[in-house]
Amino acid sequence: FFWQGVPPRSTAQTRRHTRSGQTYRTPANLRAVATLRAVVEPHAPRIALEGPISLEATFTFPHRQQRVLPRTVRPDADNLAKDLLDALQATGFFKDDSQVACLIMRKFDGPIPGIFVRVSNLP
Repeated sequence: FFWQGVPPRSTAQTRRHTRSGQTYRTPANLRAVATLRAVVEPHAPRIALEGPISLEATFTFPHRQQRVLPRTVRPDADNLAKDLLDALQATGFFKDDSQVACLIMRKFDGPIPGIFVRVSNLP
């Protein structure tokens, strides 16, 4: 599926720590997680996928130029992947993100911002 909109920039790496060592999510990260869940929920399968899974995701952030360019600034692709995997698991795409055996993660700047996601069973 493809969702057109500005992807969230806050990731799990923006968590904060208290003096006692507890971690908590920042308000920006809580909004980002809620946005990702809202994006993936309408596309969730009725039954969670089982076995090994392949996940391909592309985050395109807004940019003034009319061409697509690789994004080399934050957020990091691995951190985007973590929050996306959490959202997919929470909405029932699969039971555990450890099922993801193949992960292709891309991030770009481009004229049409959005998130492209393809989830499929591996043979």
